[in-house]
Amino acid sequence: MMLSAGFDEVKFENIPNQAYKAGASGFLAGQAIWLDAFKAFPDREVIRRALKQDAIPYLSDHNKMTHRESQPWRYYPVHGDGGAGIGHPDATFRIHYSGFGKA
Repeated sequence: MMLSAGFDEVKFENIPNQAYKAGASGFLAGQAIWLDAFKAFPDREVIRRALKQDAIPYLSDHNKMTHRESQPWRYYPVHGDGGAGIGHPDATFRIHYSGFGKA
């Protein structure tokens, strides 16, 4: 997982691509996505328009890059068999995992 670490949009542009080459499986970004839009505060209409016109496409581009350049964490060799041994890697995991026990 790659964090935006408070970088702005321009500085964050190339960081995930390098992180994926190093083994990251995704990114987490906040102000790298919305910071420019909120410079118009308190004008909510300008913020809304900037989020729709700039932030959403920017986020979409990063999502596409993530899909193209990264792979799910459970497929990295460090997790053993390439499947991390998780039988239910979806929302049903909590139902099948014996470590949670029954209350």
